[in-house]
Amino acid sequence: IDFIPLPTAALSALDGSGTVSICEGDVLELNLTLTGTGPWEVAHDFAGQASPLIVNASPFTWDLGAISSSFDVNLLSVFDQSSACTNALNEVVSVTMNPLPTAGISSDQTICAGDATSIIFNLDPAGASPYDVEWTDGTNITVSNGIFDGFEVNPVFSADGQVCLLSISDNANPTCSSTLNECVDITVNDLPSVDITGQVSICTDDCYDLLLDNFIGQAPFVLEYQVVAQSNGAVLETQSVAGLQNGDFITICPSEAAVVEVLSLSDANTPSCESLTSTGFIIDFIPLPTAALSALDGS
Repeated sequence: IDFIPLPTAALSALDGSGTVSICEGDVLELNLTLTGTGPWEVAHDFAGQASPLIVNASPFTWDLGAISSSFDVNLLSVFDQSSACTNALNEVVSVTMNPLPTAGISSDQTICAGDATSIIFNLDPAGASPYDVEWTDGTNITVSNGIFDGFEVNPVFSADGQVCLLSISDNANPTCSSTLNECVDITVNDLPSVDITGQVSICTDDCYDLLLDNFIGQAPFVLEYQVVAQSNGAVLETQSVAGLQNGDFITICPSEAAVVEVLSLSDANTPSCESLTSTGFIIDFIPLPTAALSALDGS
């Protein structure tokens, strides 16, 4: 009676260890090393594939497909078809699946032209932080490295646009990454404006009703202006007028020839936008006519 050596099968990760960490959705491959004469029938408990697994050559790379959970892979037995011998096994590889990192972004925003936004990255606080996040403001693509949940960015917009998250990578071993398409809309309100450029001549000590009929923005407006002396630049008057609409007037009563300068203008948008301007309206004085009465001798 001769003995035929029992076939053997050793199961390991590709690095030769008995444990595997893998990202969700990645393909899992394990090493099978067999002794005896092939082909072999390897019984296993992996639910994703039929058992026994037919192996024709050793070593063998076993493709278990895309992974969606953590589990153990057990080899139960190996059968050597050429010798008809079976060997019971207790070969185990533990597979740990790391979930893919996730990320969201704060809600849509409305800002004034030229203002900075406040964009918050909502990163999985239970994940393998810190994260590397790739994002764009529609003009530039930026990678923010080593960040945590609640990270804030402040891109500036002068026109409507979007801020989008493009991808995220975590600090797991191995590193897991996700492609993202998380965006917020940025609505930009134009800065209000009014043009009062012009010139008028009035009689000394008269008043002038300055027409405001070219506002841009959301009415009603708040206009702050000053009246400056032409002679020396001294500020004669500063006023702030609220509730203005297109077609309204402001009444200017300078004590001398002057220039009306707009200091600031804000509108009723949400948020309220304010612009600073130096447009001016020139008011010249026409000297008052005079009349002198006297006797023929001048007295």
